[in-house]
Amino acid sequence: MFLANEETMRMKSSIYSSIICVALATTMASCQYKDFDEYDGIVPVKVVVDYSNSGCQQVPAISRVLFYPLENQSNPFIYDIKDSAIVNLPTGLIQSFAYNNNSEINRTRGFRDATASPVIYTDRADYRGIFKKDSLDNTIYYDYPDVTYAAWQTEEVKGNEKVSSADDNRIFLAMKQVTRPVTIEVRGIRNASFLRSVRMSLSGIQKEYSPVEGYVHSNVSIVADGTIDTKDPDKGNRSVFDDKTVIDTLRSSMNIYGVGQEGHTLTAFLDGGNWHKVLSFDVTKQLQAQREGMAPIHVIVETTYNVKDDVPVEGGFDINFKDWDDTEVPVDMH
Repeated sequence: MFLANEETMRMKSSIYSSIICVALATTMASCQYKDFDEYDGIVPVKVVVDYSNSGCQQVPAISRVLFYPLENQSNPFIYDIKDSAIVNLPTGLIQSFAYNNNSEINRTRGFRDATASPVIYTDRADYRGIFKKDSLDNTIYYDYPDVTYAAWQTEEVKGNEKVSSADDNRIFLAMKQVTRPVTIEVRGIRNASFLRSVRMSLSGIQKEYSPVEGYVHSNVSIVADGTIDTKDPDKGNRSVFDDKTVIDTLRSSMNIYGVGQEGHTLTAFLDGGNWHKVLSFDVTKQLQAQREGMAPIHVIVETTYNVKDDVPVEGGFDINFKDWDDTEVPVDMH
């Protein structure tokens, strides 16, 4: 009786073990062989950021790439890529948006706005020291962007447990320049050697770049530092009472994303140290004539403004000894 019971128990134990093994094998098989349409996992993707046809002389050290899943995912995947990399992305339609991200002061930043459009934009220029008292209309000035390159496309990322190699998915991003250089000249200004520094701004300039057709841009005033181009041999040793006039040129340069369709004003902020002056010029025709395309933009204006007219005279008068003649005056000693 005892032997029969012991044999029966061994048979039951063997049956239970077999059932458990079959169940585990079935579970593992069901996890490993999902249908492709049911797979919504993450797969490796080879991403290449290519600058070969962008005109870029020195390839940026880092490019930021944002991947926007269009199916069942709201947050973008963000990677900083040198030239190529293998990244992990969800399967389905992916919008890829890349731009160079190597600025020393990080002027340009990318994001996805409320309308699901990828955008590169520039920040306010408060830290650049724009004279608030010179901005009579309380204009908010924005910094100019770095030379910016970007790429944008939509790809379908495919994969399942059987197809999971990075070679199965490849995203090739051909970068192109999306900023335009602008040069500015204010010609004819008199006696600019009395100035300490100059800044210039252009109004009606696009604040941001987006590859999405029909994107509604914000038009702002972009500001940049300028230079004083003077041929005055006596720079720094001039008197406001001298009769010399030197005709100089003020220059500036910046990058922009594009020109808006409204009016444009060139503003020159002149810093004389203890005084300031603002010159304004309507440059609407010049900018609208160069609005299309990606060629450099040139803005040139003429003025007869004489800087000496606004230099404050300290102490009421200025003495210049070199213009004096020696005269002997007899002195009566009695």
